[in-house]
Amino acid sequence: MGCGVLRFSWVVPAIILTGCVSVPNDQAVRLADSGLNATSALRIQIQIVSDTTIRQTEMTAFQNTVLVCEANPVFCEPQVPSDDIIAERDKIAALFRLRLNALDQLNKAYDALKREAEYDASADLSGAMNNLTSSVNTYIDAASTAAPAASLTTRAFGQIATNVSSIVARRNQAQRLEEANLIIGEAAAALSDALKAEKSVYVAFLQDWANRENEVRAILIKNGVTSRASVLASLADAVGAPLSGDAEKTISKSDLLKASVEAVALSQTHRRRVIAEGTYNAAIRGLDQLSNAHRRFSEFSPSDLDRVNLALAELNAYADQLNEFRAARAADENGG
Repeated sequence: MGCGVLRFSWVVPAIILTGCVSVPNDQAVRLADSGLNATSALRIQIQIVSDTTIRQTEMTAFQNTVLVCEANPVFCEPQVPSDDIIAERDKIAALFRLRLNALDQLNKAYDALKREAEYDASADLSGAMNNLTSSVNTYIDAASTAAPAASLTTRAFGQIATNVSSIVARRNQAQRLEEANLIIGEAAAALSDALKAEKSVYVAFLQDWANRENEVRAILIKNGVTSRASVLASLADAVGAPLSGDAEKTISKSDLLKASVEAVALSQTHRRRVIAEGTYNAAIRGLDQLSNAHRRFSEFSPSDLDRVNLALAELNAYADQLNEFRAARAADENGG
């Protein structure tokens, strides 16, 4: 890289760097810390969604079997989703796993950037950049297949990757930090673009999940496997009016209460979907802010990191709400 003029194409608009840039180590450490925090939060959110894809196939099998058996008891037998449906779900699950791996490697790249700035660990930096490049390109290829209309390209990212080996050869630590910064920044931008392209797949998945969740709950209640009262448990506790022992019996005799319980359940499902989608959008904003901070590596101010940390705070707020839902549901399932 060195002095002079370097031109390269990012996945997002092109950037031109001129001259020799001096990168303070403490600046690299601060950016690496923000990146570590952001990617850790992103990983938690992705893991939650990845686990959900497994349950979706189980719900399909349950629903289809109930529908067949209700329509004609003579043909009542387990209805397993077709190979095509399972394969399609597996593609989505694989996409989520590749995204998770790319985020893991981005997290490790930030850790390596921090170690380089603190301990001059150039070998660790080079290996982390190679792993990051490979994982992000693999994820982008998969996201492009899932959302073919998206204008994604790995060409520019691959070109930058060809210079990864030169990081070890750089005797000047500032140059090594600058080269690693370019690769990490481009990876953050590429991941953001891939998430944007994949969003239509994700939103469709969330909507399908919400619909199936509502239908399965209705089947379970109708057949006495679970109770309407369990839906109200957390709400009743929140208003300081725990359910009575015969709450289910009372609800079952009242069309008004049954409709009200269903309204609560639908609102809970809708809110979970909205929060999950909001978390996804916050993840995109977080990656965009990280990318912007990397672009301004030689001159960024505390406000650049403030924007990264603001996006991280938003992401954590959404994640906290998702975790609250999961905890409340687990408590209801265990009888409070």
